[in-house]
Amino acid sequence: MVTKKVRQRGRRTAVARTPRSGAGGALVLRNQTGSLLHVALAPVASTLRATVGRLRLDDELPQRISVVSAIRGEGVTFISRSLALVLANDTGNEVCLVDLNWRAPGKWSPEIDDHPGLADVLRGRVSLQKALVPTGHPALTILPAGEATLEEIPVFAAGSGLGDVLEELDRRFEYVVLDVPALHAASEALTLAAQADAVAVVVRQGVTSDGQVKSALEQLGAAPVLGVVLNAYATAVPNSVLRRVPTA
Repeated sequence: MVTKKVRQRGRRTAVARTPRSGAGGALVLRNQTGSLLHVALAPVASTLRATVGRLRLDDELPQRISVVSAIRGEGVTFISRSLALVLANDTGNEVCLVDLNWRAPGKWSPEIDDHPGLADVLRGRVSLQKALVPTGHPALTILPAGEATLEEIPVFAAGSGLGDVLEELDRRFEYVVLDVPALHAASEALTLAAQADAVAVVVRQGVTSDGQVKSALEQLGAAPVLGVVLNAYATAVPNSVLRRVPTA
């Protein structure tokens, strides 16, 4: 576990409310030809930028952040993309978004989905530079997961090659955001989450049970938990969860 830049002062809870269509203040990510890749709608972008601002002010914003959940369907890919976009837009620093979910890689656009990815780098078939995909935002770069077989996934996750790639990304980028598979859905998820300086846990209201959240936090153990994102929040989460993740 790398713990370079984060100091724990209690876990923070960010609330990503369900946005209204067409709300102002959204952050939009396009590719270099102008095609739409991702939209961080206003309430989500506002919540994430406030959290990033507080962490920067306290000098607690780590260089490498894993975004993970207890189960599938909680919005990890949406939150990790939105976080990377907020970091690139608000700090002006170079950011790389890395897809580590080889079981269910996030979809972007045909040209990115068919592009060589991290799996190809780990096999030694392409260079890291060739696998990196620039976007229409000058500070945000994508490293797609690439295609991996079920036999390759645990080898990639536990091998030294992944650590070498992430260290190279640390040298090239100010911030690295890792899109990690769900802890209860992939045996390698905990190993992948531990590649970061700190972990952000996504909880989708109405999807994740209290017990699943508790189990996920217990699995993470002593890992630095940067905060919990309550995705699609509409009403209060269980008090037993909030007691474990004090509100900043």
